[in-house]
Amino acid sequence: MKLSDGAKKILNDPARIKRRDEWFCRLQNLFDGKRGANVTAIKGLCGYPADGMILYANPEQFVA
Repeated sequence: MKLSDGAKKILNDPARIKRRDEWFCRLQNLFDGKRGANVTAIKGLCGYPADGMILYANPEQFVA
């Protein structure tokens, strides 16, 4: 199946690509344990990892 010209135009829109790249940057910051990487919130509360903690290296400690 080939993409239509309209779909290609939408998917290659610079504004959409910029937004996608910003989102991936936020996710990377979260996984790297950087402060200010507010990607998820539970009931309006945003958590921050302990200093130097990396989410994917020790997820149980990150959640605690």
